[in-house]
Amino acid sequence: MNDVRTLFESVLTDPPPDTLDLDHVIARGTRRRAVRRAVTAGAGLAATLMIGTGFAYVAMPGDTDTAPPATVEPTPTIRRTAAPLRGSGTGIGEWSFGDAAGEVITEMTRSFGAPDWDSAWDQLEPAPAGFAVDGDDPLSPSWDHRQARTVCWQSLCAAFGGETVKAATFRGWELARSPSWNDYEPVDATQPQIRLADSGIALGDTWAELSAAYPDVVPGGGEGASLTIDDPPWPGIFDGVGEWRLSGTWDSSRPRYAPPGAEVTRMSAGEGLEPGCC
Repeated sequence: MNDVRTLFESVLTDPPPDTLDLDHVIARGTRRRAVRRAVTAGAGLAATLMIGTGFAYVAMPGDTDTAPPATVEPTPTIRRTAAPLRGSGTGIGEWSFGDAAGEVITEMTRSFGAPDWDSAWDQLEPAPAGFAVDGDDPLSPSWDHRQARTVCWQSLCAAFGGETVKAATFRGWELARSPSWNDYEPVDATQPQIRLADSGIALGDTWAELSAAYPDVVPGGGEGASLTIDDPPWPGIFDGVGEWRLSGTWDSSRPRYAPPGAEVTRMSAGEGLEPGCC
């Protein structure tokens, strides 16, 4: 430690050597080499040199008190539309039913980011009523078009179909808090931001708000005593329970009642693959 103190004192008090005074330079260098050997021998020793107004921290081998470099976690990217889009019985935002499928998928991807799920094009089998995923299974999802594709972004799923892929068009949409593509687990119901065109109703709004905006809608019961919305503002896509749905449980003793605070969990419009029956 005396050698280290000597080094510090020399840094603070010794005048800088003349550039031509080789003997002085060599002597100082020899003394520093001796100090370096002494410091290295003391495991875990560190020195702090005060030079002018600055500090220089020197960590020696075995120093376990030095904090490791900080790890910066990447910030997740969250897709958010700039303003709520308007959903209606004829489409969503600028996209109307009947628009070319390829163009709509490209533009939606540009607006919402990469899809969370994409069924890809599926050529369906002839069935007693239209075309089905499995033509021999009466419960198999079916509709009126040979080609089918569903593309989903969080709560939104868009349905596309036609006789051929080239002729396929935008056919329908579904908004759901627990969509089938995610094994009916909840997703971010606020993304994409979509509200009904003539009322501003969105997923998560209450039955009281929905019935005030659309006085003709009435509650109903679906599979598993689920609460559904009968007579919605426009025809939608049946998912095996209902075209539109509410949270909570249907009360068979009051078949047309829903709690005012029950929340809208599913809305839809247009056409989409629907499960068969019986």
